[in-house]
Amino acid sequence: MRLRVKFIGFPEIQGLLGRKEIQVESPGPTLGDLLRVLAARYGSPVRKALINNEGSVDSTVQVIRNEREWIDRDALDLPLLEEDDRVTFLMMMAGG
Repeated sequence: MRLRVKFIGFPEIQGLLGRKEIQVESPGPTLGDLLRVLAARYGSPVRKALINNEGSVDSTVQVIRNEREWIDRDALDLPLLEEDDRVTFLMMMAGG
């Protein structure tokens, strides 16, 4: 399944990719499938930035589908993604 993936607030990943958005072929419709593909293809920078020690999306990251639907970080095995979806990983910033 073809997905567009965007990274906002991840300078290490953007530097590795040379851009903020990429197209990825995922073997399945789950967030877990997508994370495994990203980690396998781009390695340590992606794992460190997106995935916590338990294998879920890190608590500092929000996941947004098609720029309007927030995906629960723990919904790794739910078939939420469809062909040509845009998945945005957004780094949450603290401050005031």
